[in-house]
Amino acid sequence: LKLYAILFKYLWQHFFFQTAAAIQAISRRIRDPSTNIPITILSSRMSAGFTTIPFSEKQLIEECLKKRYSAATHSLDLSEFGLDELFRSRSLHLALSRNSIMMTVVELIDKHYGDVTALSMKGNRLRFLDFFACLLYRIKNVKTLDLSANQIEKESELEKLRGWPVETFFLENNPMCGGYASADAYLRLTIAYQKHFFFVTLIIYYPG
Repeated sequence: LKLYAILFKYLWQHFFFQTAAAIQAISRRIRDPSTNIPITILSSRMSAGFTTIPFSEKQLIEECLKKRYSAATHSLDLSEFGLDELFRSRSLHLALSRNSIMMTVVELIDKHYGDVTALSMKGNRLRFLDFFACLLYRIKNVKTLDLSANQIEKESELEKLRGWPVETFFLENNPMCGGYASADAYLRLTIAYQKHFFFVTLIIYYPG
């Protein structure tokens, strides 16, 4: 049985499991490493931060992912996902900025595309990365990440992606980049953050 934490919060180490009964089953079977006291695990019901989507829409999303995946390069191109012709031709709004769509994509990636090492999320109007960060526990070897042309305003959003061994990182054309007067200023700030978030060796920046 695979257990994944979702919507992980670093500040107080709060997180949610998809299967509460499974994690509660190990209550008092694990011990605190410093005191050797058995740990009691309690669970409570709460509403999810997203709703499920119709099966027909999930099938379309699965078809879209299939055509955007390259087995040869282990890459998945989700750029401008909501504008895909599969959706537009049916007048469907299946943008990744919708939590329900993002979580459906996360579920399908976990099921079919665990070998992805290059991931493009360009142009999806993402402002917060909480739901996107659920992919940290599904695909663990992302080395190329493109978050350009989104709506990310704060550097703190990047902390939610801590753990991926990213080497090449695209971030241009986000609101958080607008305050950098030059490529050098952008580079200095990003290098300061890379020790916390990524193993970045190449940072792509296009001055305005």
